[in-house]
Amino acid sequence: GKDSIGKLSIGKASVVEDTVATLYSQSLSVSEYNTLLTHYDKSVVDSVIKRIIDKPYVGCLTVDTIMQWCSEVKKNPKTTKFGFEGRNYDFKQLEEFLLEKIKFADQILNDELSLSQQGVWDGSILEGC
Repeated sequence: GKDSIGKLSIGKASVVEDTVATLYSQSLSVSEYNTLLTHYDKSVVDSVIKRIIDKPYVGCLTVDTIMQWCSEVKKNPKTTKFGFEGRNYDFKQLEEFLLEKIKFADQILNDELSLSQQGVWDGSILEGC
């Protein structure tokens, strides 16, 4: 990924000295970009600018428009393509839970194998798996 939109040049967009991004005759200056960064995270600002340039949304490379789009991004958390909010998982806790399930399943299989080898059980519980 790019560290800075200033290095971005897509299609009809180009980078001009002292500007962060240019789309046709419109450009966003470094000072305007820094103003945006005082209100929003860099990742949010950069994603909005990239979206404007990628489309391209002519006439939208302005501080006011970018601030409006950034505020919409903040109000509407990232959703999936189905319109549901993404879930935040504690992956460490999830990993521990799954490892416990695997240990439990291994223990059951080992117990069943042991019983089967002793001739106590015929393995019928595994039929249909």
